[in-house]
Amino acid sequence: SFIHFDDTKTYPLDISSQISVSSLLPYTEYTFTIIATNDGGSSPSVTVMDTTQQAAPAEAPQNVTAVPTSPTVILFTCYPPSPSLQNGPIHNFTLVYYSEWNPDTIESETISVDTTEPYPTMLQHQIVLSSLQPYTEYTFTIIAVNDAGNSPGTTLTTRTPITAPTESPQSVTATTVSSTTILIHMYPPSAIHQNGPIRNYTVSYTQGNEVITSFIHFDDTETYPLDISSQISVSSLLPYTEYTFTIIATNDGGSSPSVTVTARTDPAAPSEPPQNITAHSNNPTTVTLSIYPPSSYHQNGIITSYRVSIQGTPFDSSLQEFSLPISSPVYPLSSTTTHVLSQLHAYNTYSISVVAINSVGKSAASSPVSITTLQSAPAEAPQ
Repeated sequence: SFIHFDDTKTYPLDISSQISVSSLLPYTEYTFTIIATNDGGSSPSVTVMDTTQQAAPAEAPQNVTAVPTSPTVILFTCYPPSPSLQNGPIHNFTLVYYSEWNPDTIESETISVDTTEPYPTMLQHQIVLSSLQPYTEYTFTIIAVNDAGNSPGTTLTTRTPITAPTESPQSVTATTVSSTTILIHMYPPSAIHQNGPIRNYTVSYTQGNEVITSFIHFDDTETYPLDISSQISVSSLLPYTEYTFTIIATNDGGSSPSVTVTARTDPAAPSEPPQNITAHSNNPTTVTLSIYPPSSYHQNGIITSYRVSIQGTPFDSSLQEFSLPISSPVYPLSSTTTHVLSQLHAYNTYSISVVAINSVGKSAASSPVSITTLQSAPAEAPQ
């Protein structure tokens, strides 16, 4: 660059002069060499050094990566802007990020730069972000910061890996449909706790000594997060039986905590007759009848009474029936019921059968039991 003087300047020249040197690089040391020239030639030179002021970095951080190392941890790494565009010592990187669940909640982290690093720095810098939400898309923006300001930002998105749901299925109900069917209805875990696409629900229960399991499957066309209710009809159950159902949700990372729900099937008529019917003649006119209920699996409801049928041979040949109430009905009934049949005919054979009755209906009749009453003295003189 030149500073020119015309012929109007006095001799000898005794004024100061200056020149503005522009288009320089920020935070760069320059050595300026100055000489004075007249018509006879140039003077010896003089040099002066100075450094331009800092400016905000003119380039975003480079080679930025966000690598998940677990469902809740991401390793974030970056390199500084190109050396010629740092425009001053980088003293930190500022990382801001948010999740797809809470886009209005901005988190911020600072990656400090060691002040002993040479300028311009070319070292990699990193930070470990923990306590993140599994299977969640995060959007990251990172900037480099020096004393003059902030660089442009680099933005990228990363999704954390799948892990098992951290919440059980919600609003689970069990509704009795019939004596053999119960309808299970459920909603998925809340969106933020699904931690990956739900692949199925598992509904299990115990019948006898066997654990029975049913599934509700979802294919890849289901949206994520799952937000629809589901239901399954569990059939072939035993009447009037309390079942506890255990329900879990499963994704590719594992199974959720379980939730249980209990329901009892409706009663049905007893599916087995009374058992171990015995009759014992106490005297010529009475018989003690003992009745044991159907087995517990076949009572199908609370046994409230027995219906007794009795028919004699050769006397009292007409069929007689009467109801024998259970004094203290419980479920399942396991006690023997006894009843004394009176006003019978001496030395007469009676056939006795019994049915069990609950609120829905009656069982089949038991196999007839035959009993002959004891003899007594003739009740009439010879004729």
